[in-house]
Amino acid sequence: MFPVNLGEFGFIAGVQPSEWQEALGRFLAGEMKTVRRTMLCAEVFRDNGLAARYEALNDIVISAKSAAQTISMDISVNGTPLGHFKADGAIVSSPTGSTAYSASAGGPIVGPDLDALVLTPLNSFSLSARPIVFSTKAVLSAKIVPSRNRDAILTVDGQKPVDLKDNDEIHIKKSEHDAILAGTSVEKFYNALRNKLNWSGGPNGGSNA
Repeated sequence: MFPVNLGEFGFIAGVQPSEWQEALGRFLAGEMKTVRRTMLCAEVFRDNGLAARYEALNDIVISAKSAAQTISMDISVNGTPLGHFKADGAIVSSPTGSTAYSASAGGPIVGPDLDALVLTPLNSFSLSARPIVFSTKAVLSAKIVPSRNRDAILTVDGQKPVDLKDNDEIHIKKSEHDAILAGTSVEKFYNALRNKLNWSGGPNGGSNA
């Protein structure tokens, strides 16, 4: 992918609109460095069979269909139960996606060169529910538990939501495929943290005054 920053932060897109033509020329000439980013795979199992498979660069979100509603899920990792969650939903993000929806929900920002999966609960009814970072060897599973609110959805990279049913089981793991991005780097990622999110170690934007 050759991403151009048309938004505000540019964690992925290091090419600015004013320079895209020159940058694209360098890319086509093979003169631009590329980086590999971990992607996610989500498999939806229904009635003991695989119903659908999706791939994402940023995140996979299981949530209630409507605002101000909750869903119930049993979440496990590699077959080991993590617990029963009653919440607005849960986000599983890649390191790339850790700066997006997951970060706004209180999840950790993960360095883009790490191999990791981030689980971030959305407004859980339990104060003990906290974001967790897993190895990409992990397989996260979420089973939709029948409850009063039956409208659960799956959203992949912010695209059109997919309806889920009671007892659906969603398995999320590292994809077999990586995304290859041009015009970005770890250095640009940390520059975006510092310059656009006012990342600093002190008050007043890091000033020692």
